[in-house]
Amino acid sequence: MKYNILIASLLFICIACNNKETKKIAPAEVKAPVKEGELTTIKLTEKAVSRLGIETIMVEEKELGEVFQTGGQMMAPPGKAASIISPLQGTLVLSGSEEPLPGVEVKKGQVLYRLVILPAEKDLVSVKQEVTSLSSQLDNAKKQAERTSQLLNDGAVSEKQNEQAQNNLAVVQQAYNDAQARYSLLKNGSSGNVGNNATYAIEAPMDGIIQQVYVSSGQTITAGIPIIDIAAVAPLWIKVSIYTGDVSALKLSQPAIIQKLGNSNSKISVEAKMATSPVTTNNSSLTDVFYEIANENKIFLPGEKVNVFLPKGTLEKNIAVPYSAVLYDYNGGEWVYVQTEPQTFVRSRVSVGQVINGMAVITNGLKLGMEVVTLGAPELFGTEFNSGK
Repeated sequence: MKYNILIASLLFICIACNNKETKKIAPAEVKAPVKEGELTTIKLTEKAVSRLGIETIMVEEKELGEVFQTGGQMMAPPGKAASIISPLQGTLVLSGSEEPLPGVEVKKGQVLYRLVILPAEKDLVSVKQEVTSLSSQLDNAKKQAERTSQLLNDGAVSEKQNEQAQNNLAVVQQAYNDAQARYSLLKNGSSGNVGNNATYAIEAPMDGIIQQVYVSSGQTITAGIPIIDIAAVAPLWIKVSIYTGDVSALKLSQPAIIQKLGNSNSKISVEAKMATSPVTTNNSSLTDVFYEIANENKIFLPGEKVNVFLPKGTLEKNIAVPYSAVLYDYNGGEWVYVQTEPQTFVRSRVSVGQVINGMAVITNGLKLGMEVVTLGAPELFGTEFNSGK
């Protein structure tokens, strides 16, 4: 009997325990969550804005369409590049203290080299004979000048006769120096002190930069040898080679965007207009299109490779900001900083539809007229979370 009562009691306890509700425990708990409408407002001083390098733009609609990205090469327009060719046989000597180098800017008429003209046969003996003959003439000219000067003091000759003797001495002296320099070049390969009258000046034919140097000072060259290539810097053309089958899908008459390599999100890009009609060479599958930029600030150089963005399809108006203004959080959320008042910024969530030529098309989160931070957004993000400058 006692065992029956004990078993019944145990069964009652078990049933009661099974009927008791179990309290659920959440896997995570967030205290004091911050709503997006209550995000931190950042107020900076004028000095802080300047130190962080913050720049803003007003949100507006831009005509953006699908683009075709390809490569191009900068080149001088026709008639704005020149190759300097040696007109005579001779030895090059420096005009200044430094050798002309590729990439160095030069001005029209600037003397790059001097060419010491050599006899066609490079006859060392004949040049030595010339030096000997001129040495004798120089001795006679010196004696004549001294004698005339003495006679002038004695009143035996006129001032004019004395000047003629002195001028004759100067002419013979210069001829002797030039001949001596040519002899030194032929014998030792050294120019010595070569007077300008004994040389031919190699001058820059235009303003531009040196693209290629084919010679060096002290080198003896013959007529017709290339010396230096020079190209103008402003304006510049961009040669873009496109597969002919893609040309019909492009809006080549509309401006293209030219961008430096390795700067997909930077401001180092310019707008270019078509310079001439497209050219298709016989038996070629490529069509060459030429665009032109003013390049007044000389950002681009002849021969430089660049990115080219060509309009493709119909342009549509979209709210867009530079892609550099967009920040991403660790969840992939997209944000920009909006300037609500002078020196006051608030982080705002946005939705980026696509990125076209460095511009982020915003489908949600911004309105026309807002001021968005384009430079300095990462610094503001760091300031907001106490990890910035």
